[in-house]
Amino acid sequence: MFKLKRILCVLIMISVLITALFVISCGGDSDSKKTEDKNNQATGEDSGQDEDSEQIADSKYSGVKDNLGEHNLNNYTFTILARETWRLDAEDQVGEVLNDTIFRRNRNVEERFNFKFKEILVDTYDVAPFTKTALMAGDRTYDIMLIRGPTAF
Repeated sequence: MFKLKRILCVLIMISVLITALFVISCGGDSDSKKTEDKNNQATGEDSGQDEDSEQIADSKYSGVKDNLGEHNLNNYTFTILARETWRLDAEDQVGEVLNDTIFRRNRNVEERFNFKFKEILVDTYDVAPFTKTALMAGDRTYDIMLIRGPTAF
């Protein structure tokens, strides 16, 4: 019994040490990078990190195949009905990471498949009646309707 406890303690100690080594080795050289950035800011130099990271992000997935094939949608307008708080498209790049990523993603997809996104935003409380009216009338204006579950019908 004592031997089993001793072996178990040794195994736990080894796993803790291995975990600590992984944490330390994955830490990188962040202090020197911060110091370099501070020095560049003080001297007015720009490291070009934003441009580099954008190029790396673009090149990182350039060879990835998505198995969607090549399709031409002949300038089809893909219409989305959404609540004002659920934006799926960005009108322009404004310098915010999420907004700009959504903008670039949508423009790349539009260009690749030759279609356009059209987002129609409705007040949060008007989505359910608006959607119900459109569906009951057989209106096929919208390709996607984003509505909350409890207010769906």
